Amino acid sequence: MIDGNLLRPRCFYCRTLTVPGCEFAPGVHDLRHLRTRDHVFPRWMLDRWPDVFTDEMRTENTVWCCWGCNSDKGAMHPLAWAERLSPPAAARLRHRVSVLESMVGGVLTVPIYAAQNLDQPQLAAV
Repeated sequence: MIDGNLLRPRCFYCRTLTVPGCEFAPGVHDLRHLRTRDHVFPRWMLDRWPDVFTDEMRTENTVWCCWGCNSDKGAMHPLAWAERLSPPAAARLRHRVSVLESMVGGVLTVPIYAAQNLDQPQLAAV
């Protein structure tokens, strides 16, 4: 992972410590800190435009995060969800998006409203 997040079990978005599911004690049902994987760009975007999202980009598109953030973000476009985050978390997410954009050799300009407008993504050369 580009941020070393695999070595540090903190949520990529909110930085809280996360816990693998196997470490939950019997009867503990607080899922907020359960460690999950999230797709920075949602899977529907990867499936909709497979030629845009390379294999390398698909690998870097996942991060460790807590169940709470994963659940809250859902299938939202990452830049739309960034508006709801704290400034440091939004900056981390915007940086990850910029790294992913650089992997396709240009700026990925799939609009934030892509969920409503499923035409085609546009790539602008850098």
